[in-house]
Amino acid sequence: MARTRSIVSLVMLGVVSFFTVATMAAVPMKLIKFWNDVEPESLINVDHSAFKEVLTAYISDQHPSGIARFNFNAVSASDRTKLESYLDYLQLLEPRQLNEGQAKAYWVNIYNAATLKMMLDAYEDDRVSSIRDARTGVFSARPWKRKLVTISQQKMSLDDIHNGVLRPMYKDHRIHFALFFFSLGGPDVSATILEGENNEEVLNALEKNYMSHYRAARLNGSELVLSGLFETYDTDFADDFDSLLQYIAQHVPEEISAAFPNISDTRYEYDWGINTP
Repeated sequence: MARTRSIVSLVMLGVVSFFTVATMAAVPMKLIKFWNDVEPESLINVDHSAFKEVLTAYISDQHPSGIARFNFNAVSASDRTKLESYLDYLQLLEPRQLNEGQAKAYWVNIYNAATLKMMLDAYEDDRVSSIRDARTGVFSARPWKRKLVTISQQKMSLDDIHNGVLRPMYKDHRIHFALFFFSLGGPDVSATILEGENNEEVLNALEKNYMSHYRAARLNGSELVLSGLFETYDTDFADDFDSLLQYIAQHVPEEISAAFPNISDTRYEYDWGINTP
């Protein structure tokens, strides 16, 4: 997943360093204008309790790797039904009638719930090693392109929600830490979810959790290994590579940021392996 370009001069944290850096190549986002509306004074509260119950029952954060795991094999039929009922409930709502906080939580949670259902369906048919394998057939659409939900009569894919609503509407890099990719390289699956009023607290905690783990940034000698998340969505975190490194330096453990002046090169790395126990 690594790509490099010529040696550049980087002024960061008052230190001039010279090293090979990876090129910037973000996934594009384009607002789906149909969804560009909320009701600031809306008092509607969306009930996410059923989703929290399902997540709490099957997430374990005790793995030695420090990466939370989801036990797909253990999910009961009744909890499958609970998840499906929750998704049905969300699809009956009109997110444009919610206030901004409730709408933000709505979109994150419907993305995550739809992803979980897709993974459970794929796992039931044929054990998958990666979310990229979650298909319903040889010729079916890749998981992010498949139309999984219908909201206000609009059929939507995970890509539509992520790159057509969440990223362009909210312009909040922390959203990437709240989305479920069910991969070892991605953010942890968590039962602490956005519910509207708690959005800032939860997003800050999820960012801190990911950035403090080695899969966000680690040292390999004088090489800095960064999560592929920062390559795929680079411009959501910073305008250029120098600014991206400044962001990372501010959020990773001090023993890593302290080594930045001595970094000789960088590369991106991402483990797509599924986060099962």
